[in-house]
Amino acid sequence: MKITILTENCAGAGFLAEHGLSYLIEHEGETILFDTGHTDVFIKNAYTLGVDIQKVVDMVVLSHGHWDHGDGLQYIDNKTLIAHPEVFIKRFRKKDNSNIGLKLSKSEI
Repeated sequence: MKITILTENCAGAGFLAEHGLSYLIEHEGETILFDTGHTDVFIKNAYTLGVDIQKVVDMVVLSHGHWDHGDGLQYIDNKTLIAHPEVFIKRFRKKDNSNIGLKLSKSEI
């Protein structure tokens, strides 16, 4: 198994960072994108590594429905998505009622 960190809160030289998470997991001939982070940073960092996400990813797995783990879904298409059925419910911060859920709805994905 090989795990490549595509997006994290800190980055090494030549890579981008953002609040969020995205891992590329290669195992037994399959390539899984685990979370997508907030933007297209995961695609840009993969490109820096010589990886074409759209070509190599077999499926996308979302850990949960927060924006910093799944809003990058808008930058990848035609992939099998594995997620809990409630990943698309509306989520809000208690202190100010701001949105912390996914930008796209289930039907948009």
